[in-house]
Amino acid sequence: MTNDTAVFDAMAYNPNTVQCDIWKGIGTREAIEAAGYRVLRETLKYCPTEKLKEGWAFRVREQGPGLLGSQ
Repeated sequence: MTNDTAVFDAMAYNPNTVQCDIWKGIGTREAIEAAGYRVLRETLKYCPTEKLKEGWAFRVREQGPGLLGSQ
């Protein structure tokens, strides 16, 4: 996996269920933590590093849960 970067799902706490079950987007561990969300480690996937250079360090729910970079 040369030139690929690890990305994860970002989760937020749901005050109604008191669980971390609201999906917020996909991003690098650093970007997710900087945004104040929890990294869901079991959702590890890889993204081409070029996408991160194009501003894909963290994408929120509006982009949809598909492959990073597909719209």
